[in-house]
Amino acid sequence: MRVDQTLTQWWRDQPASRLFSGGDLSRPSFGQVFDAQIKRIGREELDESFKRMEEAAAGLSERMRLEDLQRYKEALKEFLERAVRLGLIVREETGRDRRGRPQLLKLLAILDERVLEIADVLRGVEKDRIRLLALIGEIRGLLIQATA
Repeated sequence: MRVDQTLTQWWRDQPASRLFSGGDLSRPSFGQVFDAQIKRIGREELDESFKRMEEAAAGLSERMRLEDLQRYKEALKEFLERAVRLGLIVREETGRDRRGRPQLLKLLAILDERVLEIADVLRGVEKDRIRLLALIGEIRGLLIQATA
């Protein structure tokens, strides 16, 4: 009988906001902690993917071989897939272009165009190493801007 009285007294002493909000208001809920962990892990994966893309870009700018271009394209694709999955590239503040398409499509089109230009550089259409480095830098800048 004493336990029931103690529990009843505890129940009466608690503010309504604590009883009906799911617990202590000063501590985050399980869902908040879980979401934060998922975001942290996703961001770490994205950082690793960006690092792999940077390494592939460095190899491409050093050796300028088609194998390095393929490695760079794969790293770029992996980075973009992770960024889209985490919702970092698709943002609400991005609007639509003149044709009504989302800006994400415009970003992907620009990235695709730059990668094709890199392929042209490597095939000998344009032998300018500075142009290659500028294109890699432009892709890097677009990705940083899109995920910031």
